[in-house]
Amino acid sequence: MKKIFLIIIVNCLIGSCKKDHLKNEQEILIGKWRWVNTVHKFGWCEGLGTIVELITPETEGSNYLMELRKSGHVDFYNDEKLISKNRIVCEHFKIFENGNFEFVYLINNKQDSKLAGYGWPEDSLVITEYPLNGISGCEDYLNYFIRE
Repeated sequence: MKKIFLIIIVNCLIGSCKKDHLKNEQEILIGKWRWVNTVHKFGWCEGLGTIVELITPETEGSNYLMELRKSGHVDFYNDEKLISKNRIVCEHFKIFENGNFEFVYLINNKQDSKLAGYGWPEDSLVITEYPLNGISGCEDYLNYFIRE
């Protein structure tokens, strides 16, 4: 009887990790998203004004992919190799009247690790933290993805 009770408690603890399934309107994010380019804006902290550069898989020599799963997980890849597997918790999701949407997910339910961005119903996303992430206040990276 003690073993059964212990097994039930362990299963409850394992299953109680907070994560959100992608459901209802959030299902628009389910799938594989390939990085196509990044717009990098910088220079204002150095007094140079705003400098803009376009970064691509060709200039970086890397291909990045992100897969969002219905189960509430996101997997990150570099050159088809898995970098990390994470769970996500929805902090904010909103669809506008024109079909565009914005979102913020906590990666592994941590406030300092977020997957944030916006998208269009034509299967395009802009992510601010992956694959390139700037220095807050001094540079911005807008990472563009398309659905595979």
